[in-house]
Amino acid sequence: MRVVCLILLVLGLSNLAKADYFAWYSQVTVQPELGTVSISREQVLNEKRVEWMYEHRKALASRGIHVDAEPGEGPLVLVQKLRLDGQDFEITISSDHRSRMGPGSASPDVHLSIKVNGMLRWDTTFGEFRDLCNLRKLVIHPAEKKITFIGARWDPEQLAWEQHPDPCVFYDLEPDGKVHRSWSGWQ
Repeated sequence: MRVVCLILLVLGLSNLAKADYFAWYSQVTVQPELGTVSISREQVLNEKRVEWMYEHRKALASRGIHVDAEPGEGPLVLVQKLRLDGQDFEITISSDHRSRMGPGSASPDVHLSIKVNGMLRWDTTFGEFRDLCNLRKLVIHPAEKKITFIGARWDPEQLAWEQHPDPCVFYDLEPDGKVHRSWSGWQ
């Protein structure tokens, strides 16, 4: 009788408990009237919305929304080309979640590269907890030839995440061939 009661209790409570159900995506938003291009990492937290997002991946990509690869998938690549303030930009976001082991293996590897007028200027991981850094957003300001970014870095001495809003790179002042591979310039 105890076993039957325990089974009924587990079955009854399992409907109340929900597993964490979420998915990440990257979004490229072009605002020509404001003179900016924003590239951000966002999260969907609802099971219904996550399933919808995966089902409509192709339509979302046409709107600049790159849904991360699911486990076993990859690489998925979104390339967006645009012209703003007399400059050509090529933004490439890739997501790869093929099987692997170890820390961070529950999330896909996401990579971001930005070419300005055909020259690679930014080439780094993008998103959550890679190399103990968490890059969340970049904003390109073509008129100023500047990229600002927002992220956090794990500080092992403080055992906490340090937020560093709005550091920036002036890509026209960098020498030819200079590519930013580490976004956390305050190190």
